[in-house]
This record gives sequence, C-alpha cells and structure tokens, in this order.
Amino acid sequence: MSQAGGQDISLQARVWGKVCLHLNGLGLASSAWALERSGAFARLAASAVPLPLAGLAQECGLCQGYLHLACKLLASQGLVRCPGGAGHPQATAELTGLGRAWLAALPAYRNAPAVLDLAQGLGAWLEGGPPPPGATGEGCGQEPAAGPLAAEAQAHVRGGLVGAVMWHFSRLGLWEYLEGQGTDLAGLPATAEALRLGLEALAAEGWAWLREGRAGLTEEGRLARDYAPQYFAPVSYLPTFAAAPDLLAGGSPRFDLAPDGQGRERHLDRALDIAHSGQVFRRTCREPFLETVLPLFQEPDLAAQPSHVVDTGCGDGTLLLELYQAVRGQTPRGRHLDRHPLVMVGAEFNPQAGQIAQERLSRAGVPHVMIFGDIADPGGLAAGLGQRGIDPLGVLHVSKSVLHNRAWRAPAVEPRDLALNLAGTLRAWLPQAARHGLVVIEAHTVDPEAAAPHRRRHLITSLDAYHGYSHQYLVEIEVQRWAARAAGFAIASHRDLGQAMMGRPIMSVDHLRPA
Repeated sequence: MSQAGGQDISLQARVWGKVCLHLNGLGLASSAWALERSGAFARLAASAVPLPLAGLAQECGLCQGYLHLACKLLASQGLVRCPGGAGHPQATAELTGLGRAWLAALPAYRNAPAVLDLAQGLGAWLEGGPPPPGATGEGCGQEPAAGPLAAEAQAHVRGGLVGAVMWHFSRLGLWEYLEGQGTDLAGLPATAEALRLGLEALAAEGWAWLREGRAGLTEEGRLARDYAPQYFAPVSYLPTFAAAPDLLAGGSPRFDLAPDGQGRERHLDRALDIAHSGQVFRRTCREPFLETVLPLFQEPDLAAQPSHVVDTGCGDGTLLLELYQAVRGQTPRGRHLDRHPLVMVGAEFNPQAGQIAQERLSRAGVPHVMIFGDIADPGGLAAGLGQRGIDPLGVLHVSKSVLHNRAWRAPAVEPRDLALNLAGTLRAWLPQAARHGLVVIEAHTVDPEAAAPHRRRHLITSLDAYHGYSHQYLVEIEVQRWAARAAGFAIASHRDLGQAMMGRPIMSVDHLRPA
C-alpha cells in the first residue's frame, strides 16, 4: 500500500475526486439545468458542426455573455469544445464525445434548484430555525439519470448540499463529536432532523455511518473533514449559483451585486468569503508571500525600508497580521521597531471586511490604520493616505485576490478588452509603487482545453463559476504578467502556486517594480 504523509494515496485520490465532483458540480449544476430547459443541449446534440454562441443565445432566449461562461464551465469538464475559446464574439461550441454520452444524465440536473434552496437553509435549520424548502425530501430526491455519467451527474447535484454540510458542521464544531467510535445523535447540539439529513448526505458519499441512533465518520470521512475548507468559498456563493438560471435567461436575478442600504451583499455570504480568503493565505500563500516581502525589511538602511504596508482589499487582516509578526520576529527591522515603527494599513472597499480586520488587528496589538480603498482607484487611495499624514511613496503596497474584483463599467467583457483594462489598472498603480513596488497575490483561470483532461482532479470549474457569475474577472497567469509588463512594471520576483491539480498555476505571488 502506497503511503503519503501516513495517508493511503488511493484513499486520498478517492476522496479528492469526490471533492472535485461536488465543487465543480456546485458551479455547474444549475447552469446545466438552465441550458437543458432552454433547449440549448438539444440544438447542440442535433448539430454535426460547431454552433455560433451568438445564434444559440438568440434561439434559446439566453444572455450571450453568461452562455459564454456556461460553455467555459462545460469545456473545463470536457463536455463541450469551444473552438477559438469561449468569450470571443465569434465563439462557437460543440459537444464532445464525452458530452454526448453525458446527455443521458441530464435529468439529474433538474433537481439542482431544490438542492441549492435546501443548502441555503441548512445552517438556520441546524440551529433551530424552520426547515427550508425540500427538507422533507419531496423536492430533493435524485432525478432519474442514465448513461455512463449518471453517478457523476448526481454527485454534481449533491455538491451544494454536501458543501453546506461541510461548512456548517465545521462552523458548529460537530466534527469532534463524530470522531472515534462516534456518538449518540441525541447528544449533539443541533436540530435532530437537520442533523440526520446532513449525516445522510455524508453517508451517501461513504463519509459517515448511522446505526441505531448513533453516527460517526468513516476513514474516508475523517480525510474528507480535513478537506472541508475547500468547500467554504463556493458555499459562500450559494445565492449566486441559485440565481445562475435567471442570469442565463436574461431575467431579473434573485440578487443584486450592489450592497443594500445597510451595506450588506445578497449574492454571497461575505463573512464566510472573508474568512476563507484568510485561510487560503495561511495555508497556501503565506510562505511564498513572506519569502517575497521579508527581504525588503532586511536592508541595512532601516530608514529606507517601507514605513507602512498598505493592503488594498485587506479582508480579515490576516495578511497584515502575519506579515507584521514575521517582520517583528524574523528581520533586523523587528529589533528596532521602537525607532523605526512599522504601521499596517488596511484599505477596504467593503465595510464588513474593514470592521473584521480592525477588530482582529486591535486584538493582536498590531499598529494599524484603517481607510477606504478601491483597487481600481490607486490615486484616491494615495490621497487618503496623504490625509492621514502617510507618505504614499514610502509604503509597500500589497493586495490579495482583489485585482480580479475591480469595477468594470462596460456592458460586455471580451478577452482582449479585459487584458487591456487590467494593464490600464496596473498602469495607474505605477506612481504609487515607484519606491517599494506592488506585491500582487492573485487567483487565475486556466484554458479549459488544458483543464479538461484533469477534470476529476481540479476545481477550476467551480472557481470560474462563482467568479464569473459574480462579475469577477480572472485571467490566465500569462495574461496577468503580460498586463504588468505592458503597464510599465518589471516582475522582480514571482511564485507560481497550485500546479499539482493540472500542471498549470491557479495562484501567483508577484512582486512588481517599475521597469
């Protein structure tokens, strides 16, 4: 038996494959249902040649832009091929051989809306609230599906519910009760009916067992529990996935991307998204980020080092906290903070994130300032820093996963325009980064043709779905680096992350300096 870190490799592969099915299915299921309902799959199946997406959208009553996105999701799963690439105005699409076999499983996706409604209401139900729609099982049974991909399609549809279970069991601390020999269900701090439904969802995956009023985790389940954080970001976008059919149909979505009058966002659970971003930084980005940044605080001339670190889109403040502690404990600057203090600046567009970061940095005793900041408006940020008495040129600018969330005011987004807009945004940062540069941590999309052969190992379908439907503009790593050079930056150092999934980076840490 092969082992990796004390874990059976075949067991790891089996569990990871299920995680990928769930999360990519969460991104895909409601779109597949909407496309089947519109007749798009019937037209693709009847055609022996690729169909122009513009014409398909018109014939099926679909929004062309979201149809491009849906086809990209299908292409990354190897179900559709888009010669020339989805997103181009003249793009076409055709079913692959795998996609034609998959058509027999399409009935499974008719249940996607009910599962998403159930997933959105599970947390409140576990804590004593009313059962959500479909909780009785009448609207959440598996629809009949046929063909070689029937089980895969059904796993896709279950993804929303399994994801909600993974998040809420983690949030409520239920995993610890299920360790070892398991526990009596009556002793668990959750609504019995909701708890049983969640455990049955895990049992269907082979991750839990239920016998005579007791429940526990299987060997697979104990490993799956460790993968639970992978579900958090997609689950935070459950309202977005539920609205995807409305978006594809060009009707009024169930949510508005703009915050309401109290600054609350309705298309996602922002607090969960913020917490997940901090987890991603600690698990994946912390070490490459510190390797990139700490040398700046080891220069012998302490006065020439950055006086402040400004994190635009600071989220929950994790990056600022981790960097401050590392500078204090691992660099010469840390021994002289009395004479050369380092102040961390959290620049946030979202009030909820700003409040979370403020509280976290305060609790940790980190010297900090909180200001409004928009990644698309570096000039406004510089003015805000100046008003606080901070020299905008004396700071190190950093950002994590906000460059792709910059505002876009055009009615449509085409790949060439997106790349040029990214270059223009980075060019606006050039004056602010003149002295110490700009460190950018970013997530990336991947060419669907490159992703498709690894569809049981990657999460790019999920990543593209929740970013695309919420108007966040991921680009391939090559496009970002082209845009940086076109903006007038040189890439002083770079780290590529996440290649293990499919041989292509899905995150990067780049230190940009004026060329």
